[in-house]
Amino acid sequence: MLKILKKSPVKDYSNNEALLVQDIRDNEESAFKFLYSEYYDTVSRFICSHGGQEEDARDIFQEVVISVWHNITEGKYEFRGYFKTYLVQLCKFKWYDKLKSGSKQHTELTWNPPDGPDADDREEMEMREQQIAEMLNFYNRIDEKCRSLLKMFYFEKKSFKQVGEALGLTPQSAKNQKYRCIKKIKEFYKTTRS
Repeated sequence: MLKILKKSPVKDYSNNEALLVQDIRDNEESAFKFLYSEYYDTVSRFICSHGGQEEDARDIFQEVVISVWHNITEGKYEFRGYFKTYLVQLCKFKWYDKLKSGSKQHTELTWNPPDGPDADDREEMEMREQQIAEMLNFYNRIDEKCRSLLKMFYFEKKSFKQVGEALGLTPQSAKNQKYRCIKKIKEFYKTTRS
């Protein structure tokens, strides 16, 4: 957990990210205020445009800030001159992991950025973002009952029995309904590919 923050006058770290990292290490309040004031909106816009809500953005950002603080204080972070990219990428990876697994559990983040942006990594991330946006588009096109069923099954990890109880179905009917919902998504996918 974060130690007691040291009160300090608000600083502008825009042109001195090495000082920002040092002040995070030293628990300077102004460093954390700067992270929220300068980087949070970027993360929030990304998460909200990729299927999340403002609450998700706050949770992800807070978890990542704590992980970043931990990485810095434990010596796992090596400053290379692009701290904003480091923090925002961790938030994106954390959000993708949450979308993929539906898990809300905390996972420690220990990614250190490469010496420079890699074109292959950027291309892969852009493809991944596009695939997720496409799947969310298909998901949003199915009816509310299907969305609710899939959300319970995949994201909330409920059993067919629990899903059925919530929707007034037998477990077998819930399973059949899930199959039909997936089939609808696949049909949307096929029509956009042809």
